[in-house]
Formats: sequence, C-alpha cells, structure tokens
Amino acid sequence: LRRSLDFLWTVRNELHITTGRRTDQMSFELQEQVAICLGYEGAEEQGVELAVERFMRDYYRAARVIQNAAELVLEQCRARVLGPDRDVHLRDVEHGFRVTDEHLEIPHAAHLRGDPVRILRAFEVAQRYGVPLSRMATRLIAENLGLVDDRMRSDPEAADTFFRILESEQRVMRTLRQMNEIGVLGAFLPEWEHIECRWQHVVFHTYTVDVHSIFLVEELRRLWRGKYDREMLDMSRLIHEVNDRPVLFLGCLLHDIGKGFGGNHSQVGVQRSRVCLERLGISKERMERVLFLVEHHLLMSHLAQRRDLSDPKLIFDLAALCGDRENLRNLYLVTFADIRASSKDAWNEWKRQLLKELFERTSEFLETGDGDRARAVELIEQRVEIRRDGARAELRGLGFDDTRIEAFFEDMPR
Repeated sequence: LRRSLDFLWTVRNELHITTGRRTDQMSFELQEQVAICLGYEGAEEQGVELAVERFMRDYYRAARVIQNAAELVLEQCRARVLGPDRDVHLRDVEHGFRVTDEHLEIPHAAHLRGDPVRILRAFEVAQRYGVPLSRMATRLIAENLGLVDDRMRSDPEAADTFFRILESEQRVMRTLRQMNEIGVLGAFLPEWEHIECRWQHVVFHTYTVDVHSIFLVEELRRLWRGKYDREMLDMSRLIHEVNDRPVLFLGCLLHDIGKGFGGNHSQVGVQRSRVCLERLGISKERMERVLFLVEHHLLMSHLAQRRDLSDPKLIFDLAALCGDRENLRNLYLVTFADIRASSKDAWNEWKRQLLKELFERTSEFLETGDGDRARAVELIEQRVEIRRDGARAELRGLGFDDTRIEAFFEDMPR
C-alpha cells in the first residue's frame, strides 16, 4: 500500500510539473510525457511494449492495490460501527461456506488448504446466492493464492467449477471482475496474468486489456438479457441460439491474450489459448471453436468496414473460413462485443449495419449448403430473383407500373 501510494503521489507531482499547474487527471495526451519524465524506457525497437504502456500498467496496478486496501478498511470500519451486538443473519450454504450480512464468508484458511478447488467454489457459491465475497473472504483467498498450483489447475472439478461460473444465469461479469481483482483468474489461467492491468496506448481503448476482455462477456450477457432488444433485436435473437455459452465467453476472455508479445497478437493468442484450453480439458471440437474466435476476432470488422460487401468472392471466402453457421454466428457476436467494449463511442449505427449485412450475406451463402463457388452464387442469384418476383407482384398490387418497378430494382444492390 505504501509503495502504491508513493507511486501515485510521484505521478501526481509529475503531472503538476509537466503542465505547470494543478492537474490531477491523467489524460491520454499527458501519459507519454509523464512516462518519459519518470524514466520509463520503451521497448519500441523490440516491437513489444511501449514505455507509456509499461508506465500505465504500473499505474493501474498501484490503483488496484489502493482500491482493495481502501475497501478492506471501510468494511472493517463498518463492522466496528455496527458493533458486535447487531443482529447477524447467518446461514450455512454449500461446501462449508456461510452467507452473513449478504456476503459470502469463508470459515478459515484451513478450509481452503483442505481442498484448493474451494477457492473457485467460493466464487461459484457467492454467484449462486447473489452475494459478493466479504472482504475477509477476499483476504483469505488473496493470501492463499499459492494453493492454485499445476495440480489444482488440471483438476477436472476446478475446470467444471469455472465453466459453471461462465454459464450461470446471474452475476457473471461481477464474479469474473472480482476473481480478476483478487488475482484468481491470473493464478488459475496463467496465460491471463500477462494481460492484467495491461494498457494499450490507443485513443479508442478506454480500459485495460483484462477489464476490456471481461466487458466483452458483459456485452453479450446484456444482449442475452434483452437490454438491446429495441435497437438490435436480430442480434438479441442470435445470442439465444447459442447452446454453449462457455465457448463463446472463453473466446471473449482469450481473444486478446496474445497482446504484449510483439507480432500478430491473434496468432500468438492462438498458441497461448491452446495451452490454456488443453489444461482445462475441453473437447477438441469446443477447443477449435474457441481458437477460431481468438484467431479471427478482427476479421469481420475489417471486412465490413474496408471491403466491398457486394463481392461474391469475399462472401464465399468468409463462408469457407467459418465452415458452418455456428462459427459465423459466434464470430459476429464476439465482433459486436469487442467493438462495444472498447469504448462507448466505438459502436455506431454505420458499423452495425455493415456487420449485419456481412453476416446475413455470409449466412445465406452457408445455408445453400453448396461448397462450389459458382453453384453457390447461382443459387443466391435464384433466390434474389424469387424475391424480386414477390416484390414485383406486391408493387403492382399497389398500383406501380413495370417501368417504375424495374427502374427501382436497377437502383438497388443485388
């Protein structure tokens, strides 16, 4: 705590010196200047991590230490103010845990040492009962993270517990965030530790990589809960087609796991994710679906915004890459979540329409069930003509003559 506070005061002083006035807000424009003044040297020539990104990672780590310490003190103060004679509602729940004052309690450290999987079960039980961990429970877990070793990580029951957390009906993001803040996610998934508090010096990224990745899960859960029905009903319906939410959410959590190593972070992410998923013991088919999302999570956004969506070759190539509609649908959903979770301004109606068009064209292609490009294009053309015939009949019924109808069709994209 003292080291973190000293770091924060040093940064604050440097902000004042750099700007020549009282400035207590770390704006995007000032980050590089402060990093240089504090002696951070970049690794730009190695293509790994910028000096400003190393500085901001230290900043977020210090901020997290201070936040956790402050919350612990506040809870202890609250308990003292309420006094020992207050009415305490205590009930025993699964696996030896207790719920008191609407928090999950861990009886003692020996309870965790007796079965390290209980570290994960504590989050699962708290999630099921709709309560957070108490600060003392949080402290016990933080002090016993060493129990999360290779043996525990490879325990099938640990993996099953983690998947139940991902598949829960409630509190998924809050549970993942608390696991991340305490260090459990990084301990259980060692590949995750590298992105904790990792900052990207890109103006449209509001959050650190770890928080951004968790927010992807939350965006999809908001879709699933109907929060976006008014503006994105079609996408809300798609999320309810998903019958394996853990695969989709793992794709979200691992999509940026390769950042900070230089080179193509998607390719690096596939290598690191494969090790992680093998350790979790998931089936080969599920693993390949997760790795597909990690490798191609930027593709649909790139195609939708920079390529001609009326080009049949583009649609055919994307369909061939996805292989089936499940991969396409999952990629579409992760692309939406990735953009939404970058910053509040990153998603707009223009991007929504482009992505929707790309998804629908490719989905239609896959539904033809024909792997021959020429034949598939021919089938789509036939479907276009059927739609035109139907529209033509409807327009005639409204009193339009064929000349106006054909002129209208000529102005419309295929």
